[in-house]
Amino acid sequence: MVFADENLLVRTFNNLLINALQAVPESRKPLIQAQLEIVEEDRVRVCIQDNGAGIPENVRDKVFVPNFTTKESGSGIGLAVARRGIESAGGKIWFETQEGIGTTFCIELPLAPA
Repeated sequence: MVFADENLLVRTFNNLLINALQAVPESRKPLIQAQLEIVEEDRVRVCIQDNGAGIPENVRDKVFVPNFTTKESGSGIGLAVARRGIESAGGKIWFETQEGIGTTFCIELPLAPA
């Protein structure tokens, strides 16, 4: 269990899963993996990995900027709101990406005291 806004977490994971599916080219079968692990005894990490196109280097620093999007539809606020909410809960969100290979987004949050 973590102390974080449940609605924000649901929206964030939905957003990450939708983004992962949309990142996969039509010529490739989507492979989306989610991983949950306890780190440092008091933190949990959830990572969502796709086999999509990856994030181009020239836009990587804009991914969490409000109103930035590479899609034709969408507002570009999903990841910005997610970052703010995750950080306000004492966590962090980041990604690792390789063009042509895929992207992994990770969220790390402190566990609630037992």
